Amino acid sequence: MKNSRRIYDWSGFNQENKVLQGSIQSASLRSAKIDLLAKGIKIQTIQRRHKPIFSLTPAVKQEDILFISRQLAVMTTVGIPLSNALGSIAKGSGKKSVVYLLTSIRSEIEAGMNLSAALELHSSHFDRLYIGMIGIGEESGTLDTVMDRIATHMEKSRHLKDKIKSALFYPALVMGVAVLIITLLLIIVIPEFEKLFSGFGERLPAMTRYVILSSQMMREHGFLLIVSLLPVSFFIAFFYHRSDSFQKRMDLFLLHVPVCGKLHQKSVIARIASTLSIMSGAGVPLTYALETVSQATGSRIYTDALLEIKREISNGKTLASSMESSGLFPAMILQMVSTGEESGELEVMLQKIAEFHEQEIDVSIHSMGQLIEPILIIVLGVIVGAIVIAMYLPVFQSGSVFH
Repeated sequence: MKNSRRIYDWSGFNQENKVLQGSIQSASLRSAKIDLLAKGIKIQTIQRRHKPIFSLTPAVKQEDILFISRQLAVMTTVGIPLSNALGSIAKGSGKKSVVYLLTSIRSEIEAGMNLSAALELHSSHFDRLYIGMIGIGEESGTLDTVMDRIATHMEKSRHLKDKIKSALFYPALVMGVAVLIITLLLIIVIPEFEKLFSGFGERLPAMTRYVILSSQMMREHGFLLIVSLLPVSFFIAFFYHRSDSFQKRMDLFLLHVPVCGKLHQKSVIARIASTLSIMSGAGVPLTYALETVSQATGSRIYTDALLEIKREISNGKTLASSMESSGLFPAMILQMVSTGEESGELEVMLQKIAEFHEQEIDVSIHSMGQLIEPILIIVLGVIVGAIVIAMYLPVFQSGSVFH
């Protein structure tokens, strides 16, 4: 079983007495040694890799993987051998983590592994979809084309994420400033008014009482509230990754959130369509492509739907009719997929679906940014204004306040 296989780090010599080091995935230490000896490696050291609890090594980030992918795509296109290409990219990188990663992969390739097998030893950096695509490129002899498609796909995904972050930055900043201002008013300003009102002989207006009560609660329990948010967030994240039912409920809730839900759905569909288009163009069977893509949707709802679509296709149904059964794809997409299947241009249609949804996301993000900013400013003004009015209501209602 795949889950029982372990990773062993080794060093040794090849038949030309060249010093090599790398990693190998095997069921046991003995079988790892047998595999290395079969490849002509004279083993010097070999030990099982244990995942450290804490690591001081700088992490390999997504932009690093994108950089590696684009460089590999360029170099394999012009015919540079993989081992040389990996060495050149490592020399051109200034990050120790990237150099270590590429050096390990290069050693594994020089020891006789193919690229997909070497990447699988580093699955914390390369997901199943990435490794599967590389394997398909190697089997079909189109690794350069596949690498270029992977790099282009990653660039589009990163561009989309950057747009979303950019659109949400200013609203998040305004919201942060609003929370800070309201907190300072409740903790610093309101207590001064509370002292002033303590000598009043008449009952304070309800609005003023509510604001003072909010100030008292913030001063007495605000720290506890903030601290309690940390374990709550931890448990939500923990159960999201451990509980399938909880994950499905959260993903379903996200899909039904006004505005954001539609944006999330468009993003997931664009990712599915783009990835399926790439795999279809590489000649991957549709059932295998659906299973692979299902692991990279970012939504458990769509992951389960794609696996069910795969099962229905295996039973003889078309992709369009299977997608329709899920109830998660708009009618326009179903029509385009059906047209692509009938005309034999499914790859082209899937790519058009991805491009259309990427444009829709751009428009939605721009519109959402323009809408959220004034709404947040108005809400901030209303809240601060309400606090100010609540504090001066006693003054307005009583002409004998300062007598």
